[in-house]
Amino acid sequence: MDDVGTVDADPPIGLEYVRTLEYFEGDLLVEAPGSHGSTYLYSWVNSDRVCNRWLVSKVTREALESYLAGACSLRTLILESLGEHLYLVDLDSEHRPRRVAAVTRDGLPADYLPSDNAYYDVSLAPQE
Repeated sequence: MDDVGTVDADPPIGLEYVRTLEYFEGDLLVEAPGSHGSTYLYSWVNSDRVCNRWLVSKVTREALESYLAGACSLRTLILESLGEHLYLVDLDSEHRPRRVAAVTRDGLPADYLPSDNAYYDVSLAPQE
């Protein structure tokens, strides 16, 4: 995988898992709580032999609920997320971070963003 972004000193890692929102042969979209009522979304974007790369964005609870209700696309949710940066987090098979980088929305590789028509797909929600 390419080294994209700037290595960040204060990344959003070590967050507790809340739930998997989409799953297909592995987690695709995962929710983790942030501070002050915010939520972090981990969206799977790439992998190699060692790590899975996740695009991590901070969103409000209201924005997440809007996405889950089908009112906005995942692309919109990510692009309108909170904060100046998004994060690319490479996690190994033990879910340990190997590389964390901050990236601006403009600096994000185009293929890391979902398409405009990527709306929440309840059929990809794991059966509990």
